[in-house]
Order: sequence, then structure tokens, then C-alpha cells
Amino acid sequence: MNSTGISFVVGDHEALAAISAELQGRGDDIVRLEGRRSSEHIDALEAELARGRAIRAVVIGYDSTPPEGSAAQALAFLRTATRGFPHGEGRVALVAGRDFLGWPGRTERAIDLAGLVGLGRSLALDLGPLGVNVNVVCPPSELGPVVATEDPWEAPPPPLTGSVGVEDVAYAVAFLTDQASGHFTGQVLHVSGGLSVLSSLTA
Repeated sequence: MNSTGISFVVGDHEALAAISAELQGRGDDIVRLEGRRSSEHIDALEAELARGRAIRAVVIGYDSTPPEGSAAQALAFLRTATRGFPHGEGRVALVAGRDFLGWPGRTERAIDLAGLVGLGRSLALDLGPLGVNVNVVCPPSELGPVVATEDPWEAPPPPLTGSVGVEDVAYAVAFLTDQASGHFTGQVLHVSGGLSVLSSLTA
């Protein structure tokens, strides 16, 4: 890609620092936009676009309790970012979470996470003709060591493969935002150690 291109990492998901480091390690120039003020994020994006810099990738992720309307905020940002993607080279990764599949007591979280998943799949269709690939990465809500609870309704069990860490999420995002992933779009990649194969009430 264009050596003067940049990658935007937006939001407050706990894996975004590791994602930023991974992308920077491969040579991306990182613009990190923290917090949840969508208008400020778009202003920063507009400033970079005004400088004529190409966008390598956009990564958007919120913590385990996404802000209300997070999918709409992500959509507004991505609609603006579309102008900066070189044709055939755009990459977008949304970091959602396993809980969009549902879990007792996590309904509000599931609603917003499901919105991000739906956004990613729909945008893959909308932006595909522009050469922009859009995918969704879904880690567990709790990263790092997880202790099983006695009550299976309290929380999903630990991942079958052992703890999922921020680095695991970062590796997945790095792949999906690399040019080598050219034929991946509209996909939901579960980096959850098997938790995606559990039904909402299976422990």
C-alpha cells in the first residue's frame, strides 16, 4: 500500500492498544482515537483526509458494554473514511464480541454488539465495489484468565482452548487488515476459544 498511508484505531476496547502496536510493527502510521465522541473522531479523520493521506485500514472497537448507538457512530465514521481508501486496498475491522450471540443478563450488550456485526456484513456489500473489505472480529467479553462460575447462567464458561488475550485479537485484526486477506470480506471471525459454538444457555 501507499507508504504515506495511515491506519485509524477508534474506540476503547481493551484490545485496541495491542492492535495499534501490531499494526505499527508492520509499518502502519497509527492515528489512535480514544473515547466515544463520534463527532470528534470524524473531525480528526477529516483533518487527515484534508492532508491527502491514503487510509490503509480502519479498526473500530468498543469495550464489553458498547455505548448506545455504537453501530451508528461506526457507520458515520466509516462513511467519511471511504473517501480516503485507495481503490482495491481498503480494509476495515470491527471488534465486537461473542455476546452478540446472547447470554442471560447481557441483553443490552448483545443488542449493540449485534449491531456492529450487522454493520460489518452490510458494509461488506456496500463497499465491496469500491475495493474495501469489511470484517468483524468477535473475542470473548472477558479477555485473559477466566474462572468458571458455579452458576452457568452467570457468565459464559472459560474458552475451550484456554485464555484469549489481547494479543490474540490483535493478530486476527492484523491479518484481516493486511493486503493478503484480499478475499476475506463480510466475515465474522470468532477469536473466542470455541465459545461461539455454545448456544446461549449451554455451559
